[in-house]
Amino acid sequence: MLLYFCYLGGSEAKCGFVLPSRALMDEIHWGLTHCKDCSIQSSLFKLCLAASVNYIWKERNGRIFQQIGHESSSVVRLILEEVKASMTSWRHVSRSATNICLIVEWSLNVDLLCTV
Repeated sequence: MLLYFCYLGGSEAKCGFVLPSRALMDEIHWGLTHCKDCSIQSSLFKLCLAASVNYIWKERNGRIFQQIGHESSSVVRLILEEVKASMTSWRHVSRSATNICLIVEWSLNVDLLCTV
């Protein structure tokens, strides 16, 4: 079932955390509880959630009003591309082990990280 981002062997990856699959409300509750700060992880969770809602809503509208539907893998690919494109515009990301891991996981240029 397509709810958010990439599906990885029975769990969903978000913000560098790997959690078991949950119902939508549980995911939102988790995000509201754990992503309150301004860290890159919190920003990434919020960005993924917003992109997911946007693309899933567009897919819903396409199926209802235009009778055009896409495979869930295509929608996931679009979501990931949107998130990755948005992440490339980030600046002044602190150089920490967590942030380096996220940059590598998303195949982004390490130049996004601050040198200081």
